[in-house]
Amino acid sequence: MLEYNLSAPQSPFGICNINFVDASGNRPFPYTSYSSYAIPKISYSNAANLVVHFNVKMLNFTWEDYMRTAVVVELMDNSGRPYYFELDIEDGSRLILPYLNSAGGVWEQAYADVAIGKWVHFDIPFNAFINKDASQVAKNCFIQAFYLVNECFGSGYVSYDVTNWWLTI
Repeated sequence: MLEYNLSAPQSPFGICNINFVDASGNRPFPYTSYSSYAIPKISYSNAANLVVHFNVKMLNFTWEDYMRTAVVVELMDNSGRPYYFELDIEDGSRLILPYLNSAGGVWEQAYADVAIGKWVHFDIPFNAFINKDASQVAKNCFIQAFYLVNECFGSGYVSYDVTNWWLTI
């Protein structure tokens, strides 16, 4: 279940409730992208202070094999190749992080552990993380999307509320 509670116009929020069973993949929520006209085309070279802001209340995070929730900034070059920069805010197995697969265009590392049952505010800066290993790749890209990804291999359950989802550059 991925939906929005708009009953209180002053404080609407998104609801993520995913039960993974024998999964091998992910579900993003919320998902904000250039291709869906939610953000303008922004060159990474013009995003000197790229920060993803949001509030999240993690209600449940249980897994059997491997599961994580991460904040993702997806960059895309002019030929349409995506590059993913992922900072985990909850991770079921820190043993495999940090993960770097620049050939596949994925950079991932642990960022935080979200407290269960409490609203937490994040202002997550991405420039230092992106520039550390991918500055040459990123300089010729634009911001394609930013989102929370919920990824599971095996079985798991994630439930959270999210609000004030935005990006500053």
